[in-house]
Amino acid sequence: MQATVNVRAPLSSPPLEAFTICNGVPFTIDVSSTTGGDGDLVYQWNNGAPEAPIMTDTLYMSTNLCLTIHDGCETPPLSSCATITVLQAPPLQVIADSVLGCPPFQLRFALEDTSGMASVLWNFGNGVSVTGADSIDYIYPTAGTFDVTTTVTWPNGCVTDTTIIDMIRVMPIPTADFTWAPNPLTVLEPVARFIELAAPNEEDYAWDFFQFGTSNEADPEVIFPNDVGRYYPVQLRVANALGCMDSVIHQVHVEDEFLVYVPNAFSPNGDGINELFGVSGNDLSLDEFELRIFDRWGHEVFAATDRLRYWDGTLNGNALPNGVYNWRLNIRSKQTLQKRIMFGHVTLLR
Repeated sequence: MQATVNVRAPLSSPPLEAFTICNGVPFTIDVSSTTGGDGDLVYQWNNGAPEAPIMTDTLYMSTNLCLTIHDGCETPPLSSCATITVLQAPPLQVIADSVLGCPPFQLRFALEDTSGMASVLWNFGNGVSVTGADSIDYIYPTAGTFDVTTTVTWPNGCVTDTTIIDMIRVMPIPTADFTWAPNPLTVLEPVARFIELAAPNEEDYAWDFFQFGTSNEADPEVIFPNDVGRYYPVQLRVANALGCMDSVIHQVHVEDEFLVYVPNAFSPNGDGINELFGVSGNDLSLDEFELRIFDRWGHEVFAATDRLRYWDGTLNGNALPNGVYNWRLNIRSKQTLQKRIMFGHVTLLR
């Protein structure tokens, strides 16, 4: 009697080899090239990984990793062990000397580097990245809220990183501006309501009207003089919650009104009341002034090119009789240079 016995090849697999890895960094071991046995192989890892030829793990401390391979028959199992050394990295702690400010916002970042030899890639969250040491100064030129990411390469070659969400807040400085109503102002309507137009985030207002006082209201009211038109400087300073400030000055124009008043009667009788006849009003130029007065027959009884000269009802020192006298006036606006030629009559009553 003869029998044929097939002897299966022994299990064969590359032994595990010791290696070094950084703390928390995943690694993979592949022993899928194992041969021998009946082909129905079982892989038993001592770290509790699934019974598969490819194993992925993450370690936080050094360990002795072992693998035992066996098949479904009585092929002698194959075991292998290796020491995995885990390199530790210092805790990653990032701080800043300030986290809230206004542009341009300058601050200093720092991380705790017990090794004293770390290389740091700083990402400031606004598209700017800089490789430097464990502390660095940076200026945020614009407003916004920024994440800060640090990627640290330690002397042992390990790399760790962290991102602090919304670490830095740069608050915009409000832009000062204002208007007023009515606009334009005139000597007949010199009361101005000022309206602030500052934005964004303004919280405090400081108005300076110079000789007309100050105010901290948002929309104050000011009364300007109504004698003649002028330009008046007005300044507004606004600040946000951090006290960051902007200011603006506008020249507020109170316009003259070209007003001419000529009375229609006067009484030069010596009682001290309404003794003189002349021209008054607002925005009247002292130049290009001419007033001529005529009696009922067209004879000129008075002429003046000085606006401050008045008629007393006489001609050559002699009192003229009661009656209606015609006048012709040529006058100009002091501000706009507008000219007027006016005609009228005045009654002389003694």
